Amino acid sequence: MAVTSMSRSSIGDLAKSNVMSGPAPKSFLIDYLVIGGGSTGGGGNGWRGGGGGAGGYLNSVTGETSGGGASARPKVSAKSGDSFTVTVGAGGANSNTSAQRGGDSVFGSVVAFGGGSGSRYDGANYTGGGSNAGSGDNHGRSYYFLNQGYDGGSLNQGAGGGGGAGGAGSNGLIGYTGGAGGAGLSSSITGSAVTRAAGGQGASSGNPAIGANTGSGSNGDQNTGSIQNAGSGLVVLKYPATVSLSIGAGLTSSTSTSGDFKITSFTAGTGTVTVV
Repeated sequence: MAVTSMSRSSIGDLAKSNVMSGPAPKSFLIDYLVIGGGSTGGGGNGWRGGGGGAGGYLNSVTGETSGGGASARPKVSAKSGDSFTVTVGAGGANSNTSAQRGGDSVFGSVVAFGGGSGSRYDGANYTGGGSNAGSGDNHGRSYYFLNQGYDGGSLNQGAGGGGGAGGAGSNGLIGYTGGAGGAGLSSSITGSAVTRAAGGQGASSGNPAIGANTGSGSNGDQNTGSIQNAGSGLVVLKYPATVSLSIGAGLTSSTSTSGDFKITSFTAGTGTVTVV
């Protein structure tokens, strides 16, 4: 039997059945802590090298601060299908007499610059970075970036301390005592308060090792050959527990869950991260 008529309600039902349905993409906010790699202090060779600067410190956690006295940065909005680059900046490496700047850390468009390297005894090898380096004997400091860290200290017989995320490096002291490195900053993004990104002390004969993923600068050297590697950078992301990330093979990371949130910490490498 041929169908010769169709009710309006039937036509409406047929039209609805041909419309693709599914949940609309929902955006969410990502909190982050991005720290650049710290710099090594300057070599001494019998003179006094400036302390290495801490890596830049960019933080979006409400109630916490970014480096250089800046307020918390805006959170990042994301949705399913979004991709972004993550890079963890390396810490400056010990090259005996030549200070090395830290590497930049990246989360999408958020870039925390590597720390400025400490001035060595002949004034070479100081570069700009997230936090400034201290000056060595008779030589000036490098420049630094506002809202990422503080300035380094000046020479005054003793070499200046490197700038930290939470405070400026101290000037060197009369009597050839190196200035203290600038303070770091504390964040609880991982669930517990941890202080990172401190500046290195000006010219010191005792140069302790710097922890990985702290973004801290190493101490300046008074005698060639004892400069320590600086702390590598760090990228931490905090996002809703219902969200999953696909992480590129070039990145080293770990993820934990705390209440309604996941926390992913990237400790080395570079690669693409995609919201699943």
